[in-house]
Amino acid sequence: MSDPNTNDACMIFDDSCPMCSAAARWVEKNTSLAVVPGSTWEKGAAGIGAAELDASVWTLDNTAPAPRSEALAVSYILQHSRRRIFRIAGRIISLWGIRSVANVIYRWIARNRRRFMRSRG
Repeated sequence: MSDPNTNDACMIFDDSCPMCSAAARWVEKNTSLAVVPGSTWEKGAAGIGAAELDASVWTLDNTAPAPRSEALAVSYILQHSRRRIFRIAGRIISLWGIRSVANVIYRWIARNRRRFMRSRG
């Protein structure tokens, strides 16, 4: 996993969650973002504590006034993809009306993520 100090943008995720860890591997392979496991994150830094890490993926960069979470974080990650189709999807997700729906979907998936991973074996 990457060190956020060597990159101006990073993703912070719950590394105790298999689904989150799989997503982090995708981010490492397909973007230039640093990937920071929640277990190594200084809890409370940038306002992101243990409860926040358990509830959502987060992104930080030097230009944002605050960390991003939920669908906005996913949008940011996709916009940093090396593949154009994912960058376009990220821009679409960031649109206000779509982001509202995407947040509802994100929260539902996040609440049920362990169930999804159990069903995969």
